[in-house]
Amino acid sequence: MVKHNIFHTVPGKKGWNVKEGGEIVSSHKTQKLGWAAAVKACRAACETGRSSKAVLHRVDGSIREERLYDRSPSQLG
Repeated sequence: MVKHNIFHTVPGKKGWNVKEGGEIVSSHKTQKLGWAAAVKACRAACETGRSSKAVLHRVDGSIREERLYDRSPSQLG
């Protein structure tokens, strides 16, 4: 099984948080800014040779969108 860095964009008390491994790695005022930060973190993880995944959640906790970023530079677009 391939392990990924997984970045979840989830609602927080004062906006949206990006979490990895259950820990908050950044906080943002809007869902859009949180999602952009999660995608940026995925791309940075890929630069270190790790596949990564960004998961965007709705306010109710359900998944709105997922993106998998492969280690291949052609997959980073």
